[in-house]
Amino acid sequence: MVLEPPNFLVRSDGEAVRAPRYYRARERKQRRAQRQLSRKPKGSRNRAKARRRVAKIQERTANLRREFLHQLSHLIVITWSVICFEAKCPVGGAIR
Repeated sequence: MVLEPPNFLVRSDGEAVRAPRYYRARERKQRRAQRQLSRKPKGSRNRAKARRRVAKIQERTANLRREFLHQLSHLIVITWSVICFEAKCPVGGAIR
């Protein structure tokens, strides 16, 4: 099980931006397409079509993620004149 952080980012004004769940929304469709692909005989045209179908689903998910990042970064840049980044690092791993 993969634990996701609750928020993608929290702005200085306290507004939290949730991370979109693009993979979770398309997980069933992708699983089904991959299962159908695995059942096709290697070298067949139907396998090639199924492979393209799987690739298209994965590409769509990647494009949606990329577009979300682009839109969010664009909004931040046009809204604020100064941008500061603070990464929360686990302290326990840094002290040895």
